[in-house]
Amino acid sequence: MKKTSGIYSQFGFLFQRRVFLFYVLENLSKLATFVYEGEDDVEKISSLRFSSEHKYMQVKTGENVDKNCFCKIVSNWLLNLETNNPHFTLFAEKKLDFEPSDAFCDIHKFISSGKGKRIDSIARRTYDKFKPDNSDSKTLETSFKKVIDNLNVEILSMEDLHSKTFTIFCRD
Repeated sequence: MKKTSGIYSQFGFLFQRRVFLFYVLENLSKLATFVYEGEDDVEKISSLRFSSEHKYMQVKTGENVDKNCFCKIVSNWLLNLETNNPHFTLFAEKKLDFEPSDAFCDIHKFISSGKGKRIDSIARRTYDKFKPDNSDSKTLETSFKKVIDNLNVEILSMEDLHSKTFTIFCRD
């Protein structure tokens, strides 16, 4: 059996760096700060005179994003809801095999499982924040809806990403 996991990992890191470059070129402005591998894979922080906004981007390549992976992504975003005007983007190479707005039960189950996990895990940190088995789950449900309402899903292959980045880079 061939060991190719390292090759796939490197491809994922390359895809993530290309998404970062594409996103910076597409959104370049004097008022924006871009972060690579901060609280999320890619972040954009815009400071305007009377307001600000924070965009979190999770980048996934390879297989379709399944509900388990989506639960981890959304749980991480739930930890960042207190930032100013948060927006969330899932940038994936392949399509999702479910509708994000239908994943609340899975998110609830994932976060509830955090009770017994390591203290630094996403599931545990989200569990500690929302305590879904001890309180009214409406708080978690309301927060989940806020993430979903501010969620953008972008699907783009490596080839299309390269082409779009090149086009943006070469424009006037």
